[in-house]
Amino acid sequence: MTKRNRPGDFRQISNEINSVTRGWINYFGLGFIKTFIRRIEQWLHRRIRQLILKRWKSSRTKIDRLSKLGLDKDSAKRVGFSRKKHWRLSKTPEVHRALTTKRLHHWGLISLSLLAESAYSRY
Repeated sequence: MTKRNRPGDFRQISNEINSVTRGWINYFGLGFIKTFIRRIEQWLHRRIRQLILKRWKSSRTKIDRLSKLGLDKDSAKRVGFSRKKHWRLSKTPEVHRALTTKRLHHWGLISLSLLAESAYSRY
């Protein structure tokens, strides 16, 4: 679902991820899986940041989009002109400041930890 070359916009990808994780957590929600969910959620957020960076192919696009998301020009240039690939860039503090977890949730991604807590409380 999070293949690097998959088509579709971020809303479509987040809707598919939400439906699969909802079903997965509802099925396994009876067990106490809080730490596992926390690790998976961190990995998923990094993977989504990587997908977003990969879709911004050129350096200029990365700089412009990161600047629009609130990053200063020097930090955006540091990310845009970096020789690191997308997976390593997705862990940098500059990308975390621009593509925050709150912003990912605002764009439609559901918090797995809140979903797991609600599933656990129903049982």
